[in-house]
Amino acid sequence: IKLDRYLAMNPGTAVEQVEGEPTMEPVYNSAAIWIKEDMREHAEGLKYTVVDPPTIISTHIQEIIRHHAPDLITRQDVQSLMDSLKQNNPTVVAELIPGQLTLGEVQKVLHNLLRQGISIRDLLTIAETLADWAPKTKDIGFLTEQARMSLSRQIIKRYLSKQGTLSAITLHPNLENELANNLQQTPEGEQLVLDPAKLQKIIRAIQEEIKRTRGFRPDAD
Repeated sequence: IKLDRYLAMNPGTAVEQVEGEPTMEPVYNSAAIWIKEDMREHAEGLKYTVVDPPTIISTHIQEIIRHHAPDLITRQDVQSLMDSLKQNNPTVVAELIPGQLTLGEVQKVLHNLLRQGISIRDLLTIAETLADWAPKTKDIGFLTEQARMSLSRQIIKRYLSKQGTLSAITLHPNLENELANNLQQTPEGEQLVLDPAKLQKIIRAIQEEIKRTRGFRPDAD
């Protein structure tokens, strides 16, 4: 990161190329340009998104923490979260732990959500969902799925356009069926069992499509 430069990124609306040093944005690894401070207004006038060094560093640190959050959350952390939740919602916590799930099982659900990049800030919704479903099953994968569904509004909020629409990349129905047919039940929940070479091919195709559509804004002028 160059502390004496600003980072200009094209969100898909820039009208022409701005002068500077080509680089890769350090958090999301997308194309960007290092520009001098006196070029900032000019770049913004060309509809680039311009970010200063402190913001870049802060965002990078936040991304590192978010990326490693699943490995950092411990049983003691979960206990502290539950103790905090109990102050205003004692009933749901008493019903969930130890009545339905152990602290370790709740930790596994939170770990799964964090690994999927989902915030666990709305712990009340997560706890209520687990309390509803835990009497029926202790399958951690299934419980994680139910918690994720309960957080759907929170999850999609950051992806909505100014008009409230959501753009999505979908899979071909044949591929969806093939993936569904290759799910197997294990002690840890459902696992996808697919030829590694084919799985890598699918992952690469999805990654390429994400790169191709990055910067697309349905609400852009």
